[in-house]
Amino acid sequence: MKPRGTGDKGFTLVELLITLAILAVVASVVILSITGMFGRGRAEALATDTDTIQITTMSFFFDLHNGVSDGRWGKGDAGHYYPTAEGNKGTLTVASFPIPVGDISPESTLDGIIWMGLLGNTPGTPSGDSPATARPNIGEEGPYFNEIPKSSSQYNGRVRDSGPYTWIILADGIVVAAEITGEYWTINMETVPTEPPPIIPPAADTYTLIIRSTPGGSVIFPGEGQFRYDVGRQINLNAFPNEGTFVNWTGDVSAIADINAADTTINMDDSYVIEANFTYNEEAFAEVEVVIDPEIEAWISIQDKSTHEWVLDLYSVPVDGSNHQTPTSLRIPLGNYSLQVSKGAWTYEVELPPLTPLIRKITVIIDGESV
Repeated sequence: MKPRGTGDKGFTLVELLITLAILAVVASVVILSITGMFGRGRAEALATDTDTIQITTMSFFFDLHNGVSDGRWGKGDAGHYYPTAEGNKGTLTVASFPIPVGDISPESTLDGIIWMGLLGNTPGTPSGDSPATARPNIGEEGPYFNEIPKSSSQYNGRVRDSGPYTWIILADGIVVAAEITGEYWTINMETVPTEPPPIIPPAADTYTLIIRSTPGGSVIFPGEGQFRYDVGRQINLNAFPNEGTFVNWTGDVSAIADINAADTTINMDDSYVIEANFTYNEEAFAEVEVVIDPEIEAWISIQDKSTHEWVLDLYSVPVDGSNHQTPTSLRIPLGNYSLQVSKGAWTYEVELPPLTPLIRKITVIIDGESV
């Protein structure tokens, strides 16, 4: 190798080593900074989700909802509920964690798990029976946010792109993010607020709705009695005739959409007392008693021959021979009816004696020989 002259261009080995060392230091600083930014980004996103879910959960609680009564969510009457399967907050506290996965899970006893569908879905009917499909009823408040937070796991209802956290309402109303780490359910302590949950009071103005009915029928939705609703809420009304026919709504009816319709609505612009009126004529009804052999398995139906409507439609299931079948009794308007007994592809039909003012009660016995 010949010596480099003063006119030659290039770098010495020492210069190259110094340059590489400087670049390595700079690169390490950049990589550490970017890693820190990603970490802060995840923590900030989790903190944002915590605030969002906590606030929307309390907002949901302070709004009145009619939880359905068939096991999908809530209690089936108007009230203040949390967005969970039973409408209650959980029984766990921060001190309960960590918990062995085998002892508790969202699928079984973790009653404080949030059903995100109740917060993120538009009100409608019917309400689903899972965290993703559940929704408030028609006419209720919602949705409370536009999208299920990405940090939420599939247990909360986020099926795609599920996050690692299962959001839970603890016994004190605090919302926290729990996850499975190894063999334990643990709480991300960054999601535990240092202050109590936000207090979001209900609307300053709520109005009272009192519903009654006359003999001959009843109001099956929202029921009968006293209810309180937020100002401006639209409430569905459904009156059902039992031993008569629906006539109209009376009382404070100015806010009822159609006073002559059994199915209608009322806008809560004030406090109201309303009454569903029915015609009631005991003489226009007769009693039919159906006694079924305890060993029979079949469909039992009674049809009004003039309107072709079914007044009885039940499925008889065999019971222990030591028990006797409880008779089914119903009151139906006078008229002509037919009885059908169906078992598989086989159907047996017979006309019942006409129900007239002279025949006020008949007993139908269905035994093994007739079937």
